[in-house]
Amino acid sequence: NPILTMISDAMTLEGDYLEAASKASNATEKSDLEAKAEEQRKIKQKGQDMLQVCSKKYSAQMKVLRSA
Repeated sequence: NPILTMISDAMTLEGDYLEAASKASNATEKSDLEAKAEEQRKIKQKGQDMLQVCSKKYSAQMKVLRSA
């Protein structure tokens, strides 16, 4: 499922960036890594929103099929 892959990849990168930020040697590097983590958090949220839409769509289709 490409949506789940997107979420999983974003979660992994977010964690990697946050870990690297915690080990950063200067404030600029830390800030840049935290910004990259935030970008991944937004991608992850977008994927979760897409997954909700997909879930509702197929849930409604299954409801129709069960009632037929």
